[in-house]
Amino acid sequence: MTASSAVQRIKANSTRWLRQEGIKGFEWQRGYAAFSVSSSATDEVKKYVQNQREHHAKHTFEDEFKSLLIRYGLKFDPDDLL
Repeated sequence: MTASSAVQRIKANSTRWLRQEGIKGFEWQRGYAAFSVSSSATDEVKKYVQNQREHHAKHTFEDEFKSLLIRYGLKFDPDDLL
């Protein structure tokens, strides 16, 4: 499955669920990014997901996303990250 197909399915199914739950005012952002992770890092990724609320209290998502792009040498326009 391609990343775009996975994102499309995730957005469609979660939007459907939110509507069924009566949650209003939710909107998806326009873009997305996908990063692959080595299977040897699975435990580290699980730990990150479980602790992301605490982690993002110290580091904003935007700052962390920019640092990933820079770390892996990906070119980006800062205006596209707003």
